[in-house]
Amino acid sequence: MRVLLVIHSGAGIGDVVAVTGCAQSLVEDYGAEVWVECRSKAWDYCDSNPFIAGRGWPVPREGFTHIADTNDTNTELRQRLDEPRQVLIEKSRTEFMADFCAHIMGQPVRPTPPTCVVSEERRAWAQAWFAKQGVDPSRAIGFQPVPTKHWRTWPRPLARRLAEIMGENGYAPIVFHHLKHEIKLIPGHPFLARQLWKVFSALSLLPIFVGVDSGLFHLASSLSVPAVGLFGATAGAPLCRSYPLATHVQGGAKGFRLDRRHVCDGPCHKQARLGFYKQTCWYLGCEAMWDIAPEAVWRHLQTRMGRDDA
Repeated sequence: MRVLLVIHSGAGIGDVVAVTGCAQSLVEDYGAEVWVECRSKAWDYCDSNPFIAGRGWPVPREGFTHIADTNDTNTELRQRLDEPRQVLIEKSRTEFMADFCAHIMGQPVRPTPPTCVVSEERRAWAQAWFAKQGVDPSRAIGFQPVPTKHWRTWPRPLARRLAEIMGENGYAPIVFHHLKHEIKLIPGHPFLARQLWKVFSALSLLPIFVGVDSGLFHLASSLSVPAVGLFGATAGAPLCRSYPLATHVQGGAKGFRLDRRHVCDGPCHKQARLGFYKQTCWYLGCEAMWDIAPEAVWRHLQTRMGRDDA
């Protein structure tokens, strides 16, 4: 059995990680050979997933017994649900892709967590990076308050306060971002996240990660690193069902209305498509995340680390 998972061109790293969670079930339960069609930005992850036999863009269709296209899953999901905005509320991408594979195969497929294995060579690189920073990775916390997609930004004053709390309690924040000017806004040790293998190599050494709904949250879970997700305009509960070591803090408790002046009727998804002004979310932060207090996030981190006195 050869199975091709097709992930559309606009998908981010997190989408690729989540969708490939069912690869473990396909391999272990059916002895399948699983290939992934995705953009090159995610190939480092695919090469580090032991359940993925190959990847490319595009991948020739000849020889595959089953093809699961995420565009088809989105179409079927919209037929099931009245509101496309509910995509991330009912099920996670991992759960829905497993359901879709089961549908086209006629056999059950388990929604297993994604897997990423870091080589010794790459771990050595990460250890050298931490040594250069003068940071003990066991006393560091991965932190990503600003994603690459503007509608999921945790407001910077709150992010700065959480970084300060980490420092006050003896933990070094490792601040991940792909823009140099962004990571300088948050106290801590900046990590410019432009090469994927370097990102997940560094993540693999950390005891915990905290960040918004973005690719690094998914990557941390695939590395079996405990993670705390910060969610406002998207729903965290379905994802955490698929990621056993993850928990989340959900914003939007005040119930914001959806109109053209702001974006949040959380949880919702991809409000930019509705015509809202990009800079509102990017610079001020998602309004649904203003009620996520740094102190509450720190308590979640303490619980995940098992250190009430941290």
